[in-house]
Amino acid sequence: MQATLVAALLAQATAAVHPQRSLPRVGCTTAVTPAAVQSRRSLLRIGCTTTVTPFASAAACKGDECLMQKRRTFERAGRTLVVDQEFSTAKQRSTGAGVWECGELLSAKLAAEPGLCKGKTVLELGAGCGLVAMTAALCGATRVVASDGDEGSCAHLEDILATNGLRETVAVPPPLRWEAASAASAKALGSFDVVLGADVTYNPANADALANALVAHASPSTKILLAHKRRQPADDATIKRLGEFFSITTLATGGSTAEPVSTLELRKTTARLDLDLAGASAANCADGYVRRNGACWLARRSLGGLVAALPAVAVASVPNGVASRFESDALVQPAVDQGRSEFSGVANLYYPDWMAGTWDVEQTLKRAEAPLGLKFIGGPRGDLAIAQKSLDEQRSRIGQPQKLKLRFVRTKFGVVEDRLYNTRSRLDAFAGKAVVSSVEYAETGGNNRRGNVVLGGSADDPLITTVTYYKGPAAQKVFSVARTTEASDDLWRGSEATRSIFALTNTNAAPPITTDSEILTELRRTTGDAVVGRLRLVDYMNPQDPLYFDARRKAVSIADYDVRMTKCDNV
Repeated sequence: MQATLVAALLAQATAAVHPQRSLPRVGCTTAVTPAAVQSRRSLLRIGCTTTVTPFASAAACKGDECLMQKRRTFERAGRTLVVDQEFSTAKQRSTGAGVWECGELLSAKLAAEPGLCKGKTVLELGAGCGLVAMTAALCGATRVVASDGDEGSCAHLEDILATNGLRETVAVPPPLRWEAASAASAKALGSFDVVLGADVTYNPANADALANALVAHASPSTKILLAHKRRQPADDATIKRLGEFFSITTLATGGSTAEPVSTLELRKTTARLDLDLAGASAANCADGYVRRNGACWLARRSLGGLVAALPAVAVASVPNGVASRFESDALVQPAVDQGRSEFSGVANLYYPDWMAGTWDVEQTLKRAEAPLGLKFIGGPRGDLAIAQKSLDEQRSRIGQPQKLKLRFVRTKFGVVEDRLYNTRSRLDAFAGKAVVSSVEYAETGGNNRRGNVVLGGSADDPLITTVTYYKGPAAQKVFSVARTTEASDDLWRGSEATRSIFALTNTNAAPPITTDSEILTELRRTTGDAVVGRLRLVDYMNPQDPLYFDARRKAVSIADYDVRMTKCDNV
């Protein structure tokens, strides 16, 4: 589906320069709407005639749909607060990169009732962009601490506070992990009259960790205000768990009828400062999982250096090996790894030695599915018509072989793909024409030429981040964020999770589009120069997607391919 997204971006770019011009017609007509362009899972195929509908303005969006906006403003306590949302960053996958509806409503409540914070000490947990904490400060709180467990979110929060002239007013401590909250952390941060949290209750797997943080940082006299959005019945499990430690009162209910937001007041009913999370029984975690944050997490390390951390919503049903991930549609998004191979110190997806060389490849689509239903591939509004058309267009290619060339090269650390060559080859092949102008490697803090040389490699070794410039004012940056492999003599399997950022380079008419995917590959050597295998392309919701929480990090789009490869030269 990557080629599909490229088409939409190029179409949007063309329309921006030549409003009456469309891409060449080859038998289909597709409208590029805001819903379509915002999701790679619901865009036109390359070569279709295209019409473009302008994006909705910031004022036109509502609730969590506004996460699509780059910059937002909020009128709170007589001030205009400016928040730059950064869901396009690849540094972290934190949901704290934007303002969710819960944060909007809780901050509005504080502004409407300044007495809740005036003259009081205030702590916000899971602060994200800090709208709630900033509002508390403007309402006259004597001390405000905005905490978050994600390092990238804390840095982003510091920038937002500086933009609004509140960096000296709102303190941002080092990342505070809820499961690590204790008497020591409570002493370090000090006591609080009010503890705030917006949209911190969405994941039942984190209920114990959240309870731990609230118990640690609240005294019996502390008022706790949480904004809770009920996206589905399972979300109530977190509130039920909190009810074991706090009395809970519903103060107000707002938001949509389908997904109401409740403002809850909690009061501490236990004197314990620390929950015994470590004492939670591990007997109900499957083999290969460990107990963390009150949930079961996959704890296995493989050749690619991935420390997988998949929340076990239903442990028995979550495939925990690359081979099993080909057999099930119930896939959960891999967690971001630490960026380096445990063996070589250089992050990359390493292939078997027999893959070195240039290959003629025939790739044939066999199956395309939307495991969670059409609404998850229908753009931000879950447009079923767009979703059905996208899926039908993809399925129309079932059984049609696509030919391309791929190259794999040797490095000191192992065989890796030539991402510059392969990126161009894949995109041009599936577009049916030359759409790529150039591809370059992008150096990052954890993966760069200097680091490779220091570790004994070459400055020419492929990196894992690429930037593609298209023949048209559009660009795409792809980050490899997690990798794992399984191998025997003539059989190799690998998984690579990626984050892609697509953007127009000549206009601000459309915001960048961020997508999260996984590429599963199985290759079996039949002779020295021949390989057969299969490929699975999996899409997941990104935190900027309104249905992100509903998807619960599960696969929303799966495409299966058969692969045949013949080596045409050695490297």
